[in-house]
Amino acid sequence: MSGSTQMVDGPVLAIEQLRLDVGTGETAVRILDGVGLSCAAGEIVGLVGESGSGKSMTLRTAVGLAPKGARLTGSVRVAGRELVGAGRREVLRVRREVAAMIFQDPRAHVNPYQRIGAFVADGLRRTRGWGRARAAQQVVSLLDEVGLPDPETLADRYPHELSGGMLQRVMIASALSTEPRLLLADEATTALDVTTQAEIMGLLRRLREERGLAIVFVTHDLDLAAASCDRIHVMQSGVVVEQGPALDVFERPEHPYTRKLLDAMPSRLDAEAPTPIGGAA
Repeated sequence: MSGSTQMVDGPVLAIEQLRLDVGTGETAVRILDGVGLSCAAGEIVGLVGESGSGKSMTLRTAVGLAPKGARLTGSVRVAGRELVGAGRREVLRVRREVAAMIFQDPRAHVNPYQRIGAFVADGLRRTRGWGRARAAQQVVSLLDEVGLPDPETLADRYPHELSGGMLQRVMIASALSTEPRLLLADEATTALDVTTQAEIMGLLRRLREERGLAIVFVTHDLDLAAASCDRIHVMQSGVVVEQGPALDVFERPEHPYTRKLLDAMPSRLDAEAPTPIGGAA
C-alpha cells in the first residue's frame, strides 16, 4: 500500500457527529449515530462493515441523498461547504462541482438504449455547457484515462456490449467528467471477479495520485480495504467502532467486531463454520 500526499489544507470531506433518524415517534429508527470521518486530497479512506452497518448511508448522506423525511444532525462539509441543513441548490452545486459517486451495479445507473459516448458526454454538456463536438472529444480522452481500449470505437457501443469491469470504468470516466475533488465509491468492486476488482482498485489508486482525488471506498472486505486504503473506519450498527491506519487496523485490531470481521474472512476460516458476527442493523 503506497502512502499519499496531502495536497490541500484540511479535508475535502469532513463528517462530524452525524446522526440520521428515519421515521417518527415510536417507529423512529436511528441509522447513523455520531459518525465521524474525514478524507483529504490524495487519500483513500476505507469504510468497512457488514451489510446494514450504515456504510452506504454515510456516503449517500455526504452528497445529499439521505432518505426523504430523514432527520439529520451534526455536520457534513464537502470542500468546506456545509450540507446538513443546506438547500437543494447548494447540494446540487456540490454534486456538480466537487463530489461524484460510483455504485456497486453500473448497469443499474445507465440507460441501456444510450451509447456509451452519449452517456459520458451528458455530464460534460450539463455541467460545463459544452457543445456536442467538444464533449465527444473529451469523452474519448476520459475513456482512455480509465484504461479502456480503443475508446473511439467503444464510445459508439451500448452498455450490454461491455463487461461489468469495462462498464464500471465507464462509470468512473463519467464521474471524472465533472472534475471532482471527492470520489465516493460505494461497493464499486463487489460485483466484479477478483482480477477485475484488482484492476479497478489499481485505477482508483492511480487517479488518487494523478488527480489528487480524495476517495472514500465502501466495502465489506477488510482484506481489500487494508491493501488499498490509507486509513480504515469500521462501522457496526451505524457507529464507527474503530479507525486508524489501514495496516494497523488489519494487523492489530482493537475492537471485538473488527476481530470478528477478520476471523470471518475466507482466507482465515477453518473447516468449521464461522461464528456469526451479529449486532449489525
